[in-house]
Amino acid sequence: MPTDVDLKQAILATLARDPRVRAQVEGRSIRFRSEGGTVWLEGEVETLGEKMLAASLVEELSGVEAVENRLRIRPVPLRTDLEILDHVMHGLTLDGYLDARTLTVKVEQAVVILTGTQDALAKKRLAGVIAWGGAGVVDVRNEIQVVPAEDDSDDEITDAVRIAFDRNKLINPLRYQVATRNEVVYLTGIAASAAERQIAENDAWSIWGVRDVVNQIALEA
Repeated sequence: MPTDVDLKQAILATLARDPRVRAQVEGRSIRFRSEGGTVWLEGEVETLGEKMLAASLVEELSGVEAVENRLRIRPVPLRTDLEILDHVMHGLTLDGYLDARTLTVKVEQAVVILTGTQDALAKKRLAGVIAWGGAGVVDVRNEIQVVPAEDDSDDEITDAVRIAFDRNKLINPLRYQVATRNEVVYLTGIAASAAERQIAENDAWSIWGVRDVVNQIALEA
């Protein structure tokens, strides 16, 4: 098993090698520490993709037994925990597909914690999408239990991404194609702007269980 020093060097090299998070690592927006095979990621990043990708890259390293992803999204605008809670609860309650009665929502320092039960993986994922959509949210911990337990699949993830696209009024879902292989989501299509392209990627990253997002969406000429 590699020593903590060896592991830290491997983490730094891996994160610095990927252009999607390199600037955040070099600028110390992403910091990390390790002990006994557990790695803690800390700091503030600009996008959900940067947060999730950093953890995914570290998890694949030899010697890493667990990753505590404490990276936070830089919030814009700033909101109080109560404001965030009201917004998330409103979204969960309004969605007729979810059973909001079996969900519990807590907000601590702009981190949304979802617990409770749902009877389908699709519902667990949708609750996470709604939570990530709250303005001012810096992190979402989706701890919802699916009862009875349900087998997961790449098709389930693809369907969840499409649902997230359909719900998002800031993008046109008809412009994009989605495919998933081994929990990696591949996005293609043509976006009207760079902002819309990033929004589509963020939606994909908001889906529970996604390991990586390959954004191949082109920009409209």
